[in-house]
Amino acid sequence: MKALKTLAALLFLVWPFTGHATSDPIEGKWQTPGGATFIEISQSTAGQWQGIIVESEVNQALVGQQLLSSVTKEEEAYKGTIYAIKAGKHFDAHISLLDDTLQISVKAGFFSREVIWKRVR
Repeated sequence: MKALKTLAALLFLVWPFTGHATSDPIEGKWQTPGGATFIEISQSTAGQWQGIIVESEVNQALVGQQLLSSVTKEEEAYKGTIYAIKAGKHFDAHISLLDDTLQISVKAGFFSREVIWKRVR
């Protein structure tokens, strides 16, 4: 009985820290090129993430806007949809995590664009 109580106490001590161990490396706060906009990436449903603008020095009306949606993990990268504010359209995106940067690649027909976001600590 004492061993069971000890195990239960240990479980209650360790339980609060398990969320950090299971969070995905893509989650967190990211800064766009130029540093004027910040996006928070979080899990929206099991196995999917989203990116919401949480701060913008350029346009406060953008705060709350969802930029990334339906992001899922592939083998070594992520795929999802990014909203291009200036174009007013959603595009398929390939997202690679390299250290503390996200490399977001978008292709639209013959054109492609790559954007780098930096992690905010």
